[in-house]
Formats: sequence, structure tokens, C-alpha cells
Amino acid sequence: MPRRPDPERGFTLLETLVALAILSLVMVAAFGGISDSLNRTVRQQQELDRLAQAENLMTRIMAGEKVSETGDLRLSVRDISPEGLTEKGFILEHIRILDKTGDRVLLSSQWLHRREEEQ
Repeated sequence: MPRRPDPERGFTLLETLVALAILSLVMVAAFGGISDSLNRTVRQQQELDRLAQAENLMTRIMAGEKVSETGDLRLSVRDISPEGLTEKGFILEHIRILDKTGDRVLLSSQWLHRREEEQ
């Protein structure tokens, strides 16, 4: 005749080890998800910082400031003035701000302004 389980006895060693193994798997998965989330948050914050830096640089350029230091960004300025515009004293420039590798455009704008007089 089978023995009746004694409610006072508790868990066997095997049951405890199985429970710990399951708990370990759940915790590893949870910490992996948290780690991925934190890494994604850090990358997004870095991207926002780069965009803020690019916007600041573009604002300085549009204000007419001569920009020589661009930090870890690359600046590309190209004259795209149509014929006849330069005779009237204007210039149309295409300005692009790229990441430090030059592979990705962060901001792009066209800027029409008065040509500076040659001295």
C-alpha cells in the first residue's frame, strides 16, 4: 500500500533543484531583456545627442557664423546656385551634416544668402 505524503515533510532535493533551474532560466531571460532595453536606450540617447549637435551646427551656419570646429560631425557645403543668381549677389548652397564616417546624413538644407564681398 502506497504511503501517504506527509504535509510536514517539505520538498525533496530533486524538486528544489528543478525549481532553482527553472527560476534561473526565467531570471536569465528577464535580465537579458532588461540589458537589451538599457543598451537600446543608451544608443537612442547618443543618437539624440548627435542630432542636437547637428541642429546646433546648422543654426550657427544659418546665423552666418564661420564654423571651423564640427566635433565628430562632418560638414559638406556645395554651391548649387543657378545661373544668373550669383550676378545678383546671392548664392544658393546645399549644406549637409553627416556622421563622423560620412555614411549617414543627419541634417540637410538649402540656404540662400547674400554672397560675401571679396576683399
